[in-house]
Amino acid sequence: MKFNLVVKDTIFNDNLELKLIYKFNELESNFVLLSDKEIEKLLTLTSNEIKVYLVLRYTLYDYSWRNIELSYIAKNIGLSETNTARTIKKYIDNLKEKDLIDYSYYFEFIEEKNIKRYKFRIKKY
Repeated sequence: MKFNLVVKDTIFNDNLELKLIYKFNELESNFVLLSDKEIEKLLTLTSNEIKVYLVLRYTLYDYSWRNIELSYIAKNIGLSETNTARTIKKYIDNLKEKDLIDYSYYFEFIEEKNIKRYKFRIKKY
């Protein structure tokens, strides 16, 4: 609020109870609503782990399984797209350990190389 990036607003939840929220000033639809349980878990994470979770949460808005490249996650949290697989893997392992996400992987044979592909899903709360 100090830098005029967010503003206070109010919304109604399913029970028509008024809720106080903060929203970005410039954005109309690029946001993620988090539950209290998600926020509690996020408070125990590092800033980069929170960024990774928010990228996944936004990308997986419908909670279904989806293929997401580790380079895509790296780019969207402000890291270089190269040489980040190990770093992002560490973050997603911790998110899985905190029971925020599920992921699996498989290998795809492309141009005589086995490429590791990841599928992610956000846990529902």
